[in-house]
Amino acid sequence: MDGENYYEREVVHSQYPRYPISNLIDTVTPPAKIPKSAFKPAGLYPIIDQSQSDIAGYTNDAEALVFSDQPLVIFGDHTCATKLVDVPFAQGADGIKILRTNEDLDPWFLYHILRNKPLENNGYRRHFTLLKKYEIPLPPLEVQRELVTEIEGYQRVINGCRAVADNWRPRIAVDPKWDLVELGKFATVQAGNSAPQGNEYFEDGQYPFIRTADVGAIHRSAAFRGTRDQVNDKAVAEKRLRLFPAGTILFPKSGASTFLNHRVVMAEPAYVASHLAGIICDAAQAEPAFVYYQLCQVDARTLTADQSYPSLRASAIASIPIALPSLPIQQAIVAELDAEGAAVAAARDLALRMSGRIAGAVGRVWGAG
Repeated sequence: MDGENYYEREVVHSQYPRYPISNLIDTVTPPAKIPKSAFKPAGLYPIIDQSQSDIAGYTNDAEALVFSDQPLVIFGDHTCATKLVDVPFAQGADGIKILRTNEDLDPWFLYHILRNKPLENNGYRRHFTLLKKYEIPLPPLEVQRELVTEIEGYQRVINGCRAVADNWRPRIAVDPKWDLVELGKFATVQAGNSAPQGNEYFEDGQYPFIRTADVGAIHRSAAFRGTRDQVNDKAVAEKRLRLFPAGTILFPKSGASTFLNHRVVMAEPAYVASHLAGIICDAAQAEPAFVYYQLCQVDARTLTADQSYPSLRASAIASIPIALPSLPIQQAIVAELDAEGAAVAAARDLALRMSGRIAGAVGRVWGAG
């Protein structure tokens, strides 16, 4: 390796020597810095700052651009956010260090090392002094590039899986021939109960008590089971709690606007908090999962005029129109959407597995794998 005598080497649990990053990089000074007030939502050139966003904004100021004949690693001095830029860009105000690697260090390798085994963030302080002392393993360039190729392959799979998970929504194509029926015509909509206070109500409990914080945007294939406190017979008797059966659809009645659009189907009986409505369908008319999938397409904010901290009446929920074909059609649609949801769940699982592969690849270089 050229310049090997220049570096102070240390071999720690790795077949590769380690060097301080300061020995492997130079910093690049931008010709100008774009103040936050001058960021544009669109423009000719990207602005890079220390936020977690890849691109913070845009500018048309060509005189502020940083040019390089190789990719540059961006390090957030306060945030430790790490990015790699391979196009001309402008620096957004203060807070980043622009790192140019020397001939012994591939910039993509440094980027992946800092992304997957980052410098410990020590709060909102400057970290570049610590980064310069941070010692990283330095394999031969050929090995670095092989690792980069391996990681990039895993990352492409992760990106694809995340695109699937982020963009899939359960959708039912409503046939205009289906009857539109108000929810309350074939289901009961009941509010839950106030949460019992005191440990004596949760000792040796049988069924969970579902609070509003337990309810998230969970699709059908991850059928919801209570994970919170289990209430006991004492709570049921003294607080007159109502047990909702498995298959109940939970629909938030109040909370932040985004929270109102979280709903789930319970996979087991549970007691429910008063800020939640339990929707119990008549099994002879409606498949709960079919109704749930349609409710996922309803924006609850349209059911109330209060947009600051919306609160829904049970009657408003009961008035939601639901397209209701025959039960066999409902069940066939649910089976199809459940299969799609299972595929989405598998995509999430694959993304986690690929993240583990990346960690393993980086660990091998560090001597941890």
